[in-house]
Amino acid sequence: MIEQHTYELSHGQKRIWLQTQMEPNPAAFNQPAAILIKQNIHREYLEAAVNKMIERHFILRTVFSVQNGEPRQEIKDSMYISVHEIEFSQTAQNNKREIIQKDMLYQTGRPFDLGKGPLLNLRLYRIAESECILYICMHHIIVDGWSMDLFYNELFRFYQSFYDCQ
Repeated sequence: MIEQHTYELSHGQKRIWLQTQMEPNPAAFNQPAAILIKQNIHREYLEAAVNKMIERHFILRTVFSVQNGEPRQEIKDSMYISVHEIEFSQTAQNNKREIIQKDMLYQTGRPFDLGKGPLLNLRLYRIAESECILYICMHHIIVDGWSMDLFYNELFRFYQSFYDCQ
């Protein structure tokens, strides 16, 4: 049996793919979310958790291209992302939220490269020792509102398991 390397897109993915080809702003399909967390978050455990999810869920390591005029999805064997941590604990209180919001807007406006991946971006804004904002942005071709809830639940379960094993 010959191993398949690329796959057809689902009907929903095909619709989004076509829309991305016609949309002048490729970032229009970015799905951002920000979560205020009132506890100390360890970036290394968060990074381990998200990469465990990438390992487990093929859609998080999928890229998209055109072959013979048709859009195809390719599941990469592996993919690793870093969680970027930005420290704001020493920044003046009145400037923190404004600076963070501007950066999140900038991140949301950055288009993903569907052919290269990864199609998700995480940033951890450290506001104080026990207060962070976790920003997650994914391309809509790999996620919808329902799957985002599952993503968060699993991410925090993995984070907790890495934290507990310290």
